[in-house]
Amino acid sequence: MTTTIPENTPLGVMLKAFDMGLQMKAQDEKLLVWPDALLSASMRSELTRWKWQLMYLLAARFLIVYSETLGRTVFFAEDESAKNALIVAGAEESSIYTLEEIEHLAKANRESAITGKELCLLSEAKTVFNGRFTEAK
Repeated sequence: MTTTIPENTPLGVMLKAFDMGLQMKAQDEKLLVWPDALLSASMRSELTRWKWQLMYLLAARFLIVYSETLGRTVFFAEDESAKNALIVAGAEESSIYTLEEIEHLAKANRESAITGKELCLLSEAKTVFNGRFTEAK
């Protein structure tokens, strides 16, 4: 299973911009991008097209991680707002883990170590059932 981030999404454009060596931030309803020397006309056009979605995404707190165990890219989102920003920007919902979900997994791992195989099964179940990790009741 792999996470594919289409280039024609805000997230794909942001990652491509970072790969080109560009930096960006949202400030006062403006999307600031630098250095100018690395900014091509086509990238400027893409950034303009996705300006508001990129600004929303830049305000979110999250990490992008490639998991060797899962064999795919996953996102660690601080909260539901960050998760929603990632979804709107083009991330697959099943590839996003909120801080709350990570805390539940960490707690379960402390109680009984989760193997790599079990983590893969849990991730697959999250995808198949469009689920989330919560505390067992």
